[in-house]
Amino acid sequence: MKNSRYSFANFAIQCPPMRALKSLRTLRYKKAWSGVLFCLFAFISLSAQQPLSLAQAIEMGLEKNFDIRLGEARTDLAANNNTWGAAGRWPSIGLTINSNNRGSNVDNPASFLNGNFSNISGTGRVDLNWTLFEGFKVGITKEKLEQLEQLSEGNAALVVENSLQAIILGYYTVLLEKERMEVFRKNLKLSRDRFNYLDSKRELGSGTTFDLLQFKNAYLNDSSAVLLQTLNYRNSLRNLNLLLGQEPEKVWSLTQTLEANPQNWALSKLQESLAANNTNLKNQYLNLEILQKDIDIAKTSLYPRLDMNLGSSYTPNRFYRADLGAIIGKTFDYYANFTLSYTLFNGGNIKRNIESTRLNQRLGQLTIQQMKFSLNSQLVSIYELYGTRKQLLGLSAASLETAALNLEMAEDKFKLGLINSFDYRDIQRAHLAAALLRLEAIYSLKDAEVQILRLTGGILDVKE
Repeated sequence: MKNSRYSFANFAIQCPPMRALKSLRTLRYKKAWSGVLFCLFAFISLSAQQPLSLAQAIEMGLEKNFDIRLGEARTDLAANNNTWGAAGRWPSIGLTINSNNRGSNVDNPASFLNGNFSNISGTGRVDLNWTLFEGFKVGITKEKLEQLEQLSEGNAALVVENSLQAIILGYYTVLLEKERMEVFRKNLKLSRDRFNYLDSKRELGSGTTFDLLQFKNAYLNDSSAVLLQTLNYRNSLRNLNLLLGQEPEKVWSLTQTLEANPQNWALSKLQESLAANNTNLKNQYLNLEILQKDIDIAKTSLYPRLDMNLGSSYTPNRFYRADLGAIIGKTFDYYANFTLSYTLFNGGNIKRNIESTRLNQRLGQLTIQQMKFSLNSQLVSIYELYGTRKQLLGLSAASLETAALNLEMAEDKFKLGLINSFDYRDIQRAHLAAALLRLEAIYSLKDAEVQILRLTGGILDVKE
C-alpha cells in the first residue's frame, strides 16, 4: 500500500531481531521471536480501509468497469445509426455555387468582337435526388437497424453479466484470501506458543534443544507462509480494484463474510429459467430475426426502382467592353425527372443472393439448436457439481471439527510427553489443511452458484 512502511526488499533490514535468529547464543529465543512476530504484523499492516459491501462493489463496477463502459459505448453507436435517414427514407439535397471570371484582349479581323472586354458570370444550382420506391427496402432496413440496436444492447447485457460474475467472484476471492491469511496467522501463533513453551522448559532444564530446534524450524516455515499468503491477499485486492475500475493500491475492508448459504434448486426450474432468460440465447434469437431481414432486403431486388431528380439553376452574366458598356444577362433552368429501372437479368445474382441469405438463416437456426443443447449440458453439469460441492462442504466441516479436537488433545499429550514434536507437527499440519480445505469448499460452492445464476439470467439480481 502507499502508506506501508515495509516491503519484501527492506523487511530483513528494518527488523533487527531477524538477524538475532542467526545465533541462539547472542539473544534469547523469546525476545528474538517476539521481534519476528512484530515485523510480520508490521509488514501486513494496512492504511485506513474503506468499508465495501458486495452491493457497493457491484454498483461501483457497473459504473466504473471498463468492459461495461465499452459495451455502453457500442450500444450508443448502434442507437446513433438507427435513424430513418440511415435507412434511406429521405432525399439528398445538394447546393452548388460556381463563379467564372474572365478577361480578354481580342485583335482578330475575323471576329466581330475586338478589343479589351471582361465577362463575369456565376451559377447557383440546387439538386434533389430521392428514391421513391425500392421494393419496400426502406421500411425493412429501418426494422433491421432497430434489431441491430437491440442486439447491441443484448451484447452489452452479456458484458455486464460476465463482468458481474468476475466482480462477485473477485470479491469472494478477497474474502477467501483474507480468511486463509487468518488461518495461517493462527497457525503461526500456535507454533510461537509451542516454541515459547519449550523455551521456558529449556530454561528450567527440563526441555531439550532438539525439540526446540524442531519448533524453531516450524515457526520459520509458518512465518514464510504468512508472508506469502499476505502477498496473495494484497494481489486479490488489486485484481478486485481492476474489476471495479479503481486505483491498484486502493484498500477496502469487505463487510461481507465468506459463507456458503447452500441453495435448494430444482433442475427443471433452472432449465426453464435458462430457456427464458439466458442472454446468449436471447441474443441468438435476435440475430436470427436480423438474418430474416437480410432475406427480405435481398428480395427487394426483385422489384422495380423509381427515382426522382429535381433541380434548378440560375446563372447571371455580365459582359463589359469600354465602347459598348455593360451588357447583363441571366439564365434560369429547372428540371423534374423520373427514372424507373428494373433488372431483367444479371446472371442469376439476385436469386443467388436470396438463397445465400436463406442459408445463413438456416445456419442461425442450427446455431440456436446447438446453443440450447450446449447451455443445457453446461447447466446440468454445474447443477451436479453444485450438489457435489455441497456434500464436500459438509465433509470439510466435519473434517475440520475432527482436526480441531485432535489438535486440542495433541496439545495435552505433548505437554505430558506422550507424543514427540514430530507427531505434534503432523497433527498441526492436518488441522491447517482441514481449515484451508473448508475455506476452499465454501468458495467453490459460491463459484458454482454464480455460474448457475449467470446461465439462468439471475446474476443481475445478486446484491448480497
